[in-house]
Amino acid sequence: MISEARCVLAVPLTAPSTLWEFTHIRRTEQQQKLFVLTPPAPPAAAVPDESPEEHLIGLILSLFLRPLVAVRSRARGALPAPFQSWQVTAQALAAAGFFPGEDPGPGALMGFDQEGRALLLATSRTSVRACLRAASRYLAPDEGLY
Repeated sequence: MISEARCVLAVPLTAPSTLWEFTHIRRTEQQQKLFVLTPPAPPAAAVPDESPEEHLIGLILSLFLRPLVAVRSRARGALPAPFQSWQVTAQALAAAGFFPGEDPGPGALMGFDQEGRALLLATSRTSVRACLRAASRYLAPDEGLY
């Protein structure tokens, strides 16, 4: 599926399957398709207005991603926190042959160059849509896909 995908989005998780996926992506030289999204900082007292698309994407992620993490974790007999620290993710990336770099902080989007070096594409993003825009600009800077 990775070879047919336009991009692969990952969040900081600790799981053997995550390491396998990172390793597979690197071995098959598809590292430029990988994007790691770090969780956004906790919202301030005032919540910014969301577009309908942002609300839908957030709803899909909350309804799909978090339960999927919980199901996968329960199947392994453990229930870790849904999102792990950057250090844990960086260790998995390094074990797979990537060069993850420094902690990008909350709300960041990391991409990777041909050699597997981390590229900070966006910081302090508060919505999935903003991260997708940054990924789109990296994948096709002249097309403006999103």
